[in-house]
Amino acid sequence: ITCPWKLYNSTWELCPTAWTELTYTAPATVSSIAVSGNPTKTTYIDGEKFDPAGLVVTATYSDASTGVIDAALVDWTFDPATLVKGQTSVKVTAKFNSVSSAAYEVTGLTVNDIPTKTVAEFIAEEGGRCYLEGIVSNIKNTTYGNFDLTDASGTIYVYGCLNASGEAQKFASLGVKAGDKIKVIADVYELYNGTTEEAKNVQYVSHVSA
Repeated sequence: ITCPWKLYNSTWELCPTAWTELTYTAPATVSSIAVSGNPTKTTYIDGEKFDPAGLVVTATYSDASTGVIDAALVDWTFDPATLVKGQTSVKVTAKFNSVSSAAYEVTGLTVNDIPTKTVAEFIAEEGGRCYLEGIVSNIKNTTYGNFDLTDASGTIYVYGCLNASGEAQKFASLGVKAGDKIKVIADVYELYNGTTEEAKNVQYVSHVSA
């Protein structure tokens, strides 16, 4: 619209003299998405989740254009949800803006058995999925399962012990007592307050009573 000002009877008025037609074009919407490429990580330990880093998700839009979707905006589903020893492939589905891809099969995976590590090795490597075995002492919480685990190489504080099914707050039902030898699956390491070496949310495997 062209609107010059004019003085009429001592009053300035805005007087449109020309019109320009504007056309609104609705933004394109996602019609479909597809997964392609190869993952960066191909070697896993039994029980780990697949890491989709390296895979590419491409969207096709309603105007026939295409574009790669930021991986941070994608919701992933894996079949199976966790990897097991000997598995070589996994089916991956991506979801973006309520649009899901067809299942994409990733092959060439290697899934190894869970290794056993000493406490010292677990600390030095700052975690990583493994078995830890040691003597239980200093139980501070019998609901969540907070205690010291000691082997010949050292001691680590277990902050949370899940039961064999992965449920929290079930430690009391395991019947573990101070002095018992326990075997757990550990993964997450943390240095709490800069002083306390912790293994967080380990999973119970078995124990031998003292």
